[in-house]
Amino acid sequence: MEINKIKYFRAVYELGSMRKAAEVLSMSAGSLSKSIKSLEQELEVKLFVADGRNIRPSEQAISLYAKSNGLISAYEDFINSKDIFENNDSFKIATYEVFSTYFLSKFCMDYPEFYIDVLEKGPGQLEKSILDGLADFGITYMPVTNPNLEFYKISKFNFNVYTNKKYSSRKAIDIEFAVPIHKIDNSISGITELDNWPVSVKRNIKYRFEMLESALESVRHGQCAIYCPDFIAKLQNKTLKSDYQLRKFESLKLSKTRSADIYIVTRKGFGETKFVKQLARTIRLYC
Repeated sequence: MEINKIKYFRAVYELGSMRKAAEVLSMSAGSLSKSIKSLEQELEVKLFVADGRNIRPSEQAISLYAKSNGLISAYEDFINSKDIFENNDSFKIATYEVFSTYFLSKFCMDYPEFYIDVLEKGPGQLEKSILDGLADFGITYMPVTNPNLEFYKISKFNFNVYTNKKYSSRKAIDIEFAVPIHKIDNSISGITELDNWPVSVKRNIKYRFEMLESALESVRHGQCAIYCPDFIAKLQNKTLKSDYQLRKFESLKLSKTRSADIYIVTRKGFGETKFVKQLARTIRLYC
């Protein structure tokens, strides 16, 4: 479906006349009518019906108009985004809590000249938001590939099991975990758990949280364990008293310490801009 067909449809809808819309669009009424009919064929619905000498929108047209409200602005943002990157210091980053809460504040401190909007998006949603023009960049360790996106491998970090001082005396078989409530689909790593837990290893799950910070709070108070990136534990421990600090649970031996690659995601063709390079530099420094 061509975006122009949606633009033409909206013009006819708003002006209530094929002739008036054709004049505003600087095209012939015949060409406009042909475009509307083509759109109707694609959607298999009737969009406008005769009403005397005028036309009125069908129920399907009313629904389509409402759904298309954000489409045109998102499309324009997408088309103009390259100029925005070159001439503006405002960016939209899609990522999830591992980076939005525990990393991006560091980037903001290092580069206060940038204005940043942060969108909380999980894997898959993150990539879609970039494709839809809602975000300029993404940061992820669970990439969902798409031929229209570029994935720049920036760094690597390790995951480990963490508890606090109170909980660390337990036997490995007795420990219970706080885990993410959401699962992951279509990640190229094959991992289905948002916290990167190995699929082949079973664990006792006590809590399922939507927010990582809720899980960390349970760990800090000795209620459970968590499987999380080492850099998060390090950042946490800088501000916590000894009794609440996160400690590696050495009694639980996984087959190996799991690691994950960090990627910056952009739309195809944008390349490694100055902003991307500075973002990558800060990721390598803190993660």
